Amino acid sequence: DRGTWLAADEAHAQLVVTPWDRYRVYQNVFRRETQPPFTWQSNHAARVQSMAAKIAQLRPMMTRAAAGEAAELYRQRLARHPDDFYLHGNLAKLFEDNGNFPAAVPEWEQLQRLLPYHFGPCYYLGKALGRVGRYEEGEKWLKRTLELRPDAVEAMDELGLQLVRRKRAAEAVPIFDAALQLQPKDARFHLHRADALAALERHEEPIAGLRQAIQLRPD
Repeated sequence: DRGTWLAADEAHAQLVVTPWDRYRVYQNVFRRETQPPFTWQSNHAARVQSMAAKIAQLRPMMTRAAAGEAAELYRQRLARHPDDFYLHGNLAKLFEDNGNFPAAVPEWEQLQRLLPYHFGPCYYLGKALGRVGRYEEGEKWLKRTLELRPDAVEAMDELGLQLVRRKRAAEAVPIFDAALQLQPKDARFHLHRADALAALERHEEPIAGLRQAIQLRPD
């Protein structure tokens, strides 16, 4: 019947929309709502409350069993559409959301093969490789990200963090500096730069950075 609408659950199944996908979208919108210019709008409080309620409703659905069912749904759809980069990316994010970074790596690798000239897959692959301790490979893909997109501050941040973990903090400091030049009001970069300076035992400088981070993000 061309006049019959699919039920929401059936539409989500066909489109492979899982609770994790919806949660990720709502969280992103929620973060944006807590920043200007949205905080200046008259109905800001009501919108934030509504978004928080939707996020709270999704959390009980995000069980280990549900994650397994969602992964299987993705695999079934990928068997029919192996080159669908959206499916590979969302499956990788599902694995990451559940702490399974080893399973996420091959999905990001496949996505990078499908979109070799897009910076996004390179970034996510580099980040995932770092999470499983494959730092040299992660560094390669993060640097490739910055070749494709020199202003990708998230890649700068991740590369700096990985360098600090590998006791190469001196190389990380200028990377955090570059990120701060692009986004001077991002508290994360002040915090991570301070960590790198502390690792170099330059103790007075990180204190200033930490104070700046607290001023930007009192929480």
